[in-house]
Amino acid sequence: PREIEAFFKEAGWTRLNDPSGHAVFFNYAFGVMAIDAEKRNCYLNEGGLQPFDVILCEPDESLERYLDIFPV
Repeated sequence: PREIEAFFKEAGWTRLNDPSGHAVFFNYAFGVMAIDAEKRNCYLNEGGLQPFDVILCEPDESLERYLDIFPV
């Protein structure tokens, strides 16, 4: 899990506080969210971390509020 978080942070993603406990990251530059960035969906080899089943999406307003993506 630490390698996954470090990978996303180094690539410009911010970890969101998901109340349900899932690993969710947001890229503010592109307005894209990465959901389910868990160990079962990432492969680590000599080339580094390879996410392969992480869901990418643009959050709607209700999801933005739920995850507090743009705090007031």
